[in-house]
Amino acid sequence: MGPEPLELSEEEFLALFEGHTNKNTKSFLMDQRDIAGIGNVFSDEILFRVGINPKHKIKELDLDIRKYIYKNMRDVLSEAIEVGPPDEDFNTSWLVSHRHTDMLCPNDSSHKLVKEMVSGREAIYCPVCQK
Repeated sequence: MGPEPLELSEEEFLALFEGHTNKNTKSFLMDQRDIAGIGNVFSDEILFRVGINPKHKIKELDLDIRKYIYKNMRDVLSEAIEVGPPDEDFNTSWLVSHRHTDMLCPNDSSHKLVKEMVSGREAIYCPVCQK
């Protein structure tokens, strides 16, 4: 198992990208060998906040986007610890609050969320907001 995500420095996190250039972003975040504890729900949430499609390849991400993923990973996980288990008290600005209800994008309710398999895991994302 890799290190806990909130214990990683930005430099350590950025180093994890090396050697994973052909992985998609969702698989990268969920690979427990590199980062422990980021599951399906929160990988979707992180990628939603960053605006990246879960199928997007690591090799296509520039340094600024990688740093933005790190920042959002820390923000999402820190906020989630305060709120508690998924689907309980997350406000409607969170993707998780829509995944089992209306499947509408938190940013724009005219966008329908998509559910599909990505690397053998269910991914929920907004195809409009997450290019």
